[in-house]
Amino acid sequence: MQYHGTDIDGVSLDPETLAIRGVSITDLIGRYGYAEAVLLILTGTPPRPDAAAALETAMTGWLTALAPDDPMLD
Repeated sequence: MQYHGTDIDGVSLDPETLAIRGVSITDLIGRYGYAEAVLLILTGTPPRPDAAAALETAMTGWLTALAPDDPMLD
C-alpha cells in the first residue's frame, strides 16, 4: 500500500526545501515567533497577532503553574 499525503500532514519535503503548511522552514523561523509558528502549523493560516498573543499568554500561564520539580520541565 502506497502512502498518499494530505494538506493535513503539513510537512512536505522537496530536494532543496522543507515546507510546513506551504511555508518554507527558513521563512517560518525568520518571520514568526514561537506562538505564531505554532498557530500556523496547527491551523494552516497566517496567525492573527491577537491570537498569537492569546496563545503566548496561555502558554506562559501553563508553564508558571507547574511546580519547579514537575517532570514536564525536564
